Amino acid sequence: MDMKMSDTGFTALMDRFSLTCKSERDMDKLAHIFSYYISDIVEHVLCFGGDILNITGNVLLALWTVEQNQLSDIITLVAKCSLEIQEKFGIYHTREGQDLQLQIGLSAGRISQVIVGDEQRQYLLVIGRNVDDVQLAQRLAQANEIVLSWNCWMLCEQYMFEVEIMKEYEAVKIDVGQPMEYISEFRTVTMVLVSLEFHQTAWMLHLCHLIQEAASYISRVIEKGGGQLSRIFMFEKGCMFLCVFGFPGDKKPDECAHALESSFSIFNFCWENLAETKLVSISITNGPVFCGMVGAVARHEYTVIGPKVSLVARMITAYPGLVSCDEVTYLRSMLPTYNFKKLPEKMMKNISNPGKMYEYLGHKRCIMFGKRHLVRERNENHPLLDREKELETFRMAQQGCLHQKKGQAILYEGGKGYGKSQLLAEINLLAQKEGHRVLPLKLKEADSKQRFYAIQTLMAIFFEIDTCPAYYRQECLHKQLCEMVEEPLHCLFNDLFFVKFPLSFEVSHMDDLTRQKKIKACFFQVLQEALRETQLIFLIDEAQHMDAASWEFLGTLLSSVPIIMVMTLTPTFTLCGEAQHFLQSPHAMLMPISKLAVNSLLRMACWELGVVSIPQELQIYLLHRCFGNPLYCEVLCQDLLSKDILLFHDLQKVEEENSKWETLSANTTKSTMYSIPPASSEEDLELYVCTVKEDVNLDAVLLPPLLKEIAVIQLDQLSPEEQLLVKCAAVIGHSFHIGLLQHLLPGWGKHKLLRVLRALVDIHVFRWCNKSQELPVEPKLMPFSIEIIGKTKAEKKKSGAGSPLELNEELFLPQPEVLEFGVPLLRAAAWELWPKVQQIALHLKCAWFLQPLACRCGSCQRGDFVPFHRFAICPIKSSRGTFRFCSYRDTGSVLTQVTTDKLQLPLPKDSFQLQEKPSRSREAFASEHCRTEEEFLDQVSRKLAQTSPEKDVLTTKPCHCEEILKLVLWPLTQHCLITGENACAFYYLLEAAAASLDLSDNYMAFFYLRKASSLLGQPSAFSFLKKRKVKICQFQEAAFCRLRSEVCFNMGQITLAKKLARQALHLLKKNFPWTWFGVLFQTFLEKYWHPCSMSQPPDNPDEK
Repeated sequence: MDMKMSDTGFTALMDRFSLTCKSERDMDKLAHIFSYYISDIVEHVLCFGGDILNITGNVLLALWTVEQNQLSDIITLVAKCSLEIQEKFGIYHTREGQDLQLQIGLSAGRISQVIVGDEQRQYLLVIGRNVDDVQLAQRLAQANEIVLSWNCWMLCEQYMFEVEIMKEYEAVKIDVGQPMEYISEFRTVTMVLVSLEFHQTAWMLHLCHLIQEAASYISRVIEKGGGQLSRIFMFEKGCMFLCVFGFPGDKKPDECAHALESSFSIFNFCWENLAETKLVSISITNGPVFCGMVGAVARHEYTVIGPKVSLVARMITAYPGLVSCDEVTYLRSMLPTYNFKKLPEKMMKNISNPGKMYEYLGHKRCIMFGKRHLVRERNENHPLLDREKELETFRMAQQGCLHQKKGQAILYEGGKGYGKSQLLAEINLLAQKEGHRVLPLKLKEADSKQRFYAIQTLMAIFFEIDTCPAYYRQECLHKQLCEMVEEPLHCLFNDLFFVKFPLSFEVSHMDDLTRQKKIKACFFQVLQEALRETQLIFLIDEAQHMDAASWEFLGTLLSSVPIIMVMTLTPTFTLCGEAQHFLQSPHAMLMPISKLAVNSLLRMACWELGVVSIPQELQIYLLHRCFGNPLYCEVLCQDLLSKDILLFHDLQKVEEENSKWETLSANTTKSTMYSIPPASSEEDLELYVCTVKEDVNLDAVLLPPLLKEIAVIQLDQLSPEEQLLVKCAAVIGHSFHIGLLQHLLPGWGKHKLLRVLRALVDIHVFRWCNKSQELPVEPKLMPFSIEIIGKTKAEKKKSGAGSPLELNEELFLPQPEVLEFGVPLLRAAAWELWPKVQQIALHLKCAWFLQPLACRCGSCQRGDFVPFHRFAICPIKSSRGTFRFCSYRDTGSVLTQVTTDKLQLPLPKDSFQLQEKPSRSREAFASEHCRTEEEFLDQVSRKLAQTSPEKDVLTTKPCHCEEILKLVLWPLTQHCLITGENACAFYYLLEAAAASLDLSDNYMAFFYLRKASSLLGQPSAFSFLKKRKVKICQFQEAAFCRLRSEVCFNMGQITLAKKLARQALHLLKKNFPWTWFGVLFQTFLEKYWHPCSMSQPPDNPDEK
């Protein structure tokens, strides 16, 4: 007994998301709408005794296996199940305004189960008339309808249902009113859908053999290009194979090109080798999708969801018998345009704007050779940075070529984006200024498949026939050859340069090998003649794509002709034997290109942004993502400009802004910015500085697609264990502690964690913050001597098991177990792969871990950085009377539920005691009514007096508040901001600002306070209109003003500092004296009160 369900609104919903979503992150909503909806249906089917065969897109196929004598009862049961599903889930309203509605088809009869595939992967198929019937029934069903096949209707208890007979279709319609969370990812993939339509006369057993043969070939070809055969499913006319390039662990460079070439190979194989094939259609799309588990806990499948999944299925119907691809695949493949043919636009069901479509014609040799060009052009206003050593090597090669009369080859080797093309552009400019003749060429991967392509193009550039019209090419070439090559030999170049010289008698009697040798000899002769007039320089970018014949020719040329060759190589590619032989030549030198120095990278960023200085937070953002890679810096700067998250200030006007806190940004950053001298010395030149908008969190800015793909490819080269660890570390931040990392991986023991970490450190994915450190065989934790919460030994034993650092222990010194990312972009890309729900859940888990550690160090008497901060927030309670850290919940995430149940705002009872044995309880201190300021100061003085300096060993220990600020307070603030807990973020921003001021870091204090200002919103000129975005208490408002006042005072903004200080006192209902007499009197009182309170004995001496 079969049941097939389809969701009528899901494709339309995906189309709506594809039109409205601003980023890949918005597709998280789409994935969870489908996942939660389908999981309820799956559980319902299982409750009625069914099983799930597969979930493909928005289609679910269920199966009930029964004996013949029970078939009638089971049909009735399945029909009741279908009615109940339609009643409960038939219409699902989404917030996006698109309803999801079910179509259900039922069929009964015999089916055949076939297993196809190879030893590594096997796929279960169900075939037979019953499968065709259930597909027909489901297709006939409208929204909220159930359709039975005719055979199913004849076998069921018909008296129990009211039906409508559909005679023309022989159908009946019933009238009805790892942890899985760590597996799912958002990533860009390339999907290939292969559709095989067979003749209806094909014998069933023969059809199974054809499907097996096709599956084996498709799987083999797809895997060579880095793809996977994800799913095989039958339809009424044939079989479909869904293949995916770019699954987790499989991401490869040139993914779209591999998908197209594999598809064309499959297309030819199926036509030529599968005899009963009636039609072969293949469609390819590329785009962001959700990759993860859908279904219920008992039955779930790993699948892909997204608008591109629907598009690839619609393209099969729209363009039958072709290898078709969308525009994104066409552009990202970087294949020659002559390999494609634009297809006419066609309407597709539920897809409003499918975009341009192309037919892939396969790799064909173009009738034209390549053209001279380099990827980069020299920018006169931006000099080349940190490449003096490389340029000096080029000059030495020039001198060696002149003196030794031998060729010289320099091969610059560097990773993608290291500036190899920019270096060639610089050499091109220098050589042309010196009057040398330069032949530039940029190669692509496809060029390596054409024999002698590189030399053919270089010589075409030399003869200047690469840009001339085709009708004039032969005449132009004749003028170049007539003085250097004999006339009868001109016809040797007919095939090479697409000309038609008359075939001479001499050449007609040559075999192919002799002709090739003669062509090379003529090239040598021509180049020798040209060298008498000027020096020749070959510039070849991406030389790893050069064909073997061209490498061989250049090797011979290097040893016999004094020519200079400058090439660039990418080390990730394996060179052919001829290329390796070329590198071993004594006249060839391989020179690695180093990364840019920090100052050079920041100078480049200033040039890209058009400013003379950038703020510190932007420097950190670029340095953490670029690691000295100039391409990454350029793309990131362009991305920041396109997203409009920077503010630009005129440098002359900035110097005048000093009256308001809101206009203080550029003033403050001037002393802490990275600055460069202006490019021009003109006096009236406008100079700008840039700052980051207050409400922008740079850590949450998504990577540009180009850089994300580069980083995901690097991530997928790791093992699954290493990938999971990197993804969890990415949630923590650029730097992370091993203890917190293990907290996010509760199923991992210390031995496994250290083993995987050691492997990642060895390949430089991670590195120790202190480079002299080595990974210990077992963790060696150095105690920091701060008790998290003052407890008795009995209390510690009871409550220590479930806390982040096992709160019965001490806080450990961070440095020996703190690592940071050592590969550019990897942290940002790994963080973006998490679906939004899991991402927030992990950030909450990190926040819960760090919350008890957000305090002063032991040397500084513990406590809050803003004195008595947590006591002041007592009145701020949630509706339930508790201090909730976070109210975020999601019914689909167990991790989120568990985490939010444990997180709370800092409470007075969680404060850090100021002594070993308190003289009074914290509750008494917090609840005691202070009638006057004198009584409050007396209480504080007594508390301080009870700590004996002679006995306090903490005062002799070094201060570690700087590490706490870096590894606890600021990361904790980031976790709060990302999860949307702005009240908690404001609390920890004040703590971070106070800590920065204690550490004499005025700029970072200003930075944290500006972040806090953005959370509160823009101030209003009228007090009755003032409405904060975040609810804060009066004490926090006063502390916020006091901290800003101190920052302004340190900046020299005395007037603004006084204004903010008075505002803070006013909020505390303490007015600042307005006269000199008042100041002297107030000072006398405060000096008098303090000694008196210190001399008074405690209220209860027995408690000392």
